[in-house]
Amino acid sequence: MWICATITLLVADWADNNPLGPYFRSLILWPLPTWISGVYWTLAVEMAFYAVVAAAIHLKIRIVTVGIALGLWSSIYWAFRCLDYISGGHLEALFDLPQSPLGMITLLSSGCHFALGVLICSSLQAPPSRRIRALISAIAFTAAIEVAATAKQYIDVQGGDYRDIWQPMVIWGTSMAAFLCSVVFNGKVWGVLGGRAKLIRNLGLITYPLYLVHHELGVRVMEISSVFAPALSLLFGVFVVIGVAWIAMVAEGNLRRSLDAYLPGSMPSRDQAVTNRRAKP
Repeated sequence: MWICATITLLVADWADNNPLGPYFRSLILWPLPTWISGVYWTLAVEMAFYAVVAAAIHLKIRIVTVGIALGLWSSIYWAFRCLDYISGGHLEALFDLPQSPLGMITLLSSGCHFALGVLICSSLQAPPSRRIRALISAIAFTAAIEVAATAKQYIDVQGGDYRDIWQPMVIWGTSMAAFLCSVVFNGKVWGVLGGRAKLIRNLGLITYPLYLVHHELGVRVMEISSVFAPALSLLFGVFVVIGVAWIAMVAEGNLRRSLDAYLPGSMPSRDQAVTNRRAKP
């Protein structure tokens, strides 16, 4: 993240703004904007979720209970949002705070996704009860509503056809199915892929740094393509992909090893964590 934030600092257009404040807020994962890039709001939401999990561990609360509480918390919020939509927006004033940057870290809007992941993973550890299965279905329905509502917001701002809302719904549903299959059939997948599994996993890791820098670098690619030959724009795009691959496969590991020397009790590397999980009976 530090590397990606620095890249964004170097390539973004800061003619009208001082970038140092957003840059340092991004480095320390400050929960409120402004950040070096708009996509960093997701990191603030993730940190809020991790804080909830840390508090649950400290208080010896089961992770399943956390998932249920988050799911109900978010589902109630989206139920009121649906009522607002049906009523023609008469309750809209109630959602000013939840839709603000401060409201985002309350997990009202996105808590359903975290809850769904928690409950699905917990269900794979032990057979879920009928009540938990019903709850998972209800939270999945809530998460689908959140995806549709987000798509509607983009259509409202950027224009488009509301009939296209099904497209992000299909992408989300497909991603959830892939996530579930990757967990359920993890051992079989590793067995089939063999030595190629690590390469494929690293290719997946590339998506994270690419996500953090894609907007600003994408703007630069479009600017280059409008001034220079398309081939140069393509070459710059290839350079970007190689760069984020280097971040995911080389730089992150080197930075982690450097921090391990100074931070006691650091987390194991991704490779070591995967090895440890596979070694378990």
